[in-house]
Amino acid sequence: MKIKTTTKLKGLDGEILTYPVSEDKTAPLTLRKVIIDALLAPNDEMDGEAKIKAFNMAKYVSSLDTVELSIDQAAWIKERVNKQWATLVYGIVNEIFEAAAGDANKKAEAA
Repeated sequence: MKIKTTTKLKGLDGEILTYPVSEDKTAPLTLRKVIIDALLAPNDEMDGEAKIKAFNMAKYVSSLDTVELSIDQAAWIKERVNKQWATLVYGIVNEIFEAAAGDANKKAEAA
């Protein structure tokens, strides 16, 4: 499935979510920021191999505006987002991934 990492996340009110970058400045919360933060967050449950996997995926996501993910990769990223972020952000990410999976399924059926 293809995921546009530059997507700006919107709250339930339709407003773009932001995060603080300094004491007096905020930036739009993007899917890229959410995924990278979730992948690179400290996690004592992960062994060295899992941490390298997370690091390499974070590098990949940070390098492109649109990434291609397998179903397994998407599920793993969603699991990491669920552990790191609040319900609102996880719900938004889940909707984005589910929509992308649906688009991928429609293209496969048309082929």
